[in-house]
Amino acid sequence: MFALMAEYEAALIKERTLAGLAAARARGRTGGRKPKMTPALINKAQRMYDSRQFTMAEIATSCGVTPMTIYRNIRTDRATASEPSSRG
Repeated sequence: MFALMAEYEAALIKERTLAGLAAARARGRTGGRKPKMTPALINKAQRMYDSRQFTMAEIATSCGVTPMTIYRNIRTDRATASEPSSRG
């Protein structure tokens, strides 16, 4: 009996949470952390990477993020301008 009540209460909490998130989105609020990499920083990191004068650690330090964040945000494939890229 207690398990049934707990399951019902959990379902109510979930329903109310989803309704609250939907209401916040309708008011223009978005949840989650703000991204560290702005378009300007991504452009800077890409130019540094393309120049082949900096290590990934140096690029990350100059942008104030970790190297993994740089890898997630820039193109590291060495495709030329005439080749189609595999990333969309």
